[in-house]
Amino acid sequence: MLHAVGRARATGDASLRMRSRNGPWVSVTATRMGAEGAVAVMVQPSSPQHVIGILMEAYGLTPREQQVAQLVTYGMSDTDISRRLGISPHTVRDHLKKVFDKTGANSRGRLLQLLYFSHYQPDVDNGRTMGRRGWFHSAQV
Repeated sequence: MLHAVGRARATGDASLRMRSRNGPWVSVTATRMGAEGAVAVMVQPSSPQHVIGILMEAYGLTPREQQVAQLVTYGMSDTDISRRLGISPHTVRDHLKKVFDKTGANSRGRLLQLLYFSHYQPDVDNGRTMGRRGWFHSAQV
């Protein structure tokens, strides 16, 4: 968090994601409030979209591979992905093969498990419920 504060003082704004002490990912946003160096810091739970980005970067996926992987997790077919991204279905399959190689997944279901369920499984096991926007409720059920 100190890194975000120092960066905000130097550049005006900074954001980062990190694990909290008890495990969940949190988003930290820092903004310089004036010339005197005061910085406001906001810490909140990271959304699923932020977390999946972190995981895909950790696997070393290129930006295009990340796009393909994201659309696969939405349940889109190769044809749907090719139309959405303006590339051929063959190119989609090439990107997906690279995604599988980098993540160790061997199927779309396994990729979904790696990117979403493995991260959320501790929350599910602890009885936390997810709200409509993909965030887990703070209170235990």
